[in-house]
Amino acid sequence: MSGSSPNTTSGPKRYSVGTLTYTLPGLAFLMGWLLWGDFCFTLMESVFPAVLPLKLKHLDAPSWVIALIVTGIPGLLNATVCPAVSFLSDRHRSPMGRRIPFILFTIPFLCAFLILLGFAGPIAAFLAKHGIVSDARFAALIMCGVFTVGFQFFNMFVASVYYYLFNDVVPHEFLGRFLAAFRVVGTLSSALFSFFIFPHAETHFTAIFTGAAVLYGVVFYLMCRYVKEGAYPPAPLMASQSRSHLVAGIKTFFVESFSRRFYWLFYAWVALSAAGGTIMVFQVFFAQSVGLTLTQLGQFLGTAGIVTAVLLLPCGVFSDRYHPVRTMRIAATAIPFFSILPIVFVVVPVPPDWVFFVWCVTYGAIAPVTALYWASELPTYMQILPRERYGQFSSSNAMVRSLATMAGGVLGGGFLDFLKTLSPNPDDAFRFIPLWLAGFQALSAVAFWLLYTEWKKRGGRDGYIPPAVG
Repeated sequence: MSGSSPNTTSGPKRYSVGTLTYTLPGLAFLMGWLLWGDFCFTLMESVFPAVLPLKLKHLDAPSWVIALIVTGIPGLLNATVCPAVSFLSDRHRSPMGRRIPFILFTIPFLCAFLILLGFAGPIAAFLAKHGIVSDARFAALIMCGVFTVGFQFFNMFVASVYYYLFNDVVPHEFLGRFLAAFRVVGTLSSALFSFFIFPHAETHFTAIFTGAAVLYGVVFYLMCRYVKEGAYPPAPLMASQSRSHLVAGIKTFFVESFSRRFYWLFYAWVALSAAGGTIMVFQVFFAQSVGLTLTQLGQFLGTAGIVTAVLLLPCGVFSDRYHPVRTMRIAATAIPFFSILPIVFVVVPVPPDWVFFVWCVTYGAIAPVTALYWASELPTYMQILPRERYGQFSSSNAMVRSLATMAGGVLGGGFLDFLKTLSPNPDDAFRFIPLWLAGFQALSAVAFWLLYTEWKKRGGRDGYIPPAVG
């Protein structure tokens, strides 16, 4: 796939990025492996937040503990590990490249901890049977927390650099189409999970986690073998060579990333949306509280995912033509109004025969807006953040977003635990999820409108110049 500069000899047209060149079949081969990897990565990541809450509730964990394990721990690790891995990956040089080693050498550990999560219950039961622990449920809960830390620590290595790999190996004239296909594949993966795997979450917990780990490990190992990185310019000196350099590097990172109001508005838009969205880990309990089965919820989520995937490509075309920042303004403004619709289950008594229909209408109505939001989100990042420091600002954004996710998850769980004390039926508290979600999305929309105003002042669609950070 790689070789000399394109178009220097007769033959098939070649496409290049850095020192890599591709023929059209070679480019299709590359994108096929990247998209297949994304399919398995999305499937693996769908298992963790969708299935684990059911296991934790079965272990009698309070809502704040569920939120801590499912969103808080990952958020803390993302805020600390992600910037470090991004920094090291940018400066790493090896025969395999600067991204792939961070993926390849963490696969065994990531998969091992994912399998251990699936076996937390059986391990705890074995320990209790032999008198090593007195309470199997409490031991299983502790192990879920410990194994989550291990899994998410190594998952941060992959999640931090996998998306950077696209920019290094995909020719830039195909990047927009690839990112649209990337979103579609990820959405379809989530839909297939919802249709065929999620309905069995309570009865096949161990098999689901083990299967996800094995599939992910095999596919990502093969992807790392077949996707090749090119040569990179010499890396700058590592900051760790000198303590003064390390301190100066950290200071530069924070001053450049966090000293401008403009970028704080960007972070606020992303962080507020993420903080509100963490409460969706309890959506399955909301569905069960109104009478839906896991099979019905899986059917809805799968169908909604397919509809969203179908809408993504036209929304991507619309975003390209109208400009991503402008279409994001539309999506960010509309989402709170659609997210509040399921509050109807609090306001109006819905007959059991109508529950599934009302659920599909109130939650399904947001699919077009969600598709527009997803189609605009990554292009908006690329339009707003400084191109020469895109990795740095991506990691600083991930840091803020992770802290917001961690705080939002724990606060959201506490909010639900408080509501449980006010109702004779504690599960009714989950019906207030749309209120929490829409409130944070409304605040996020306000932040984006302020950001949009600043973007217009700085040149807007035809002449935007990001604030200087050097």
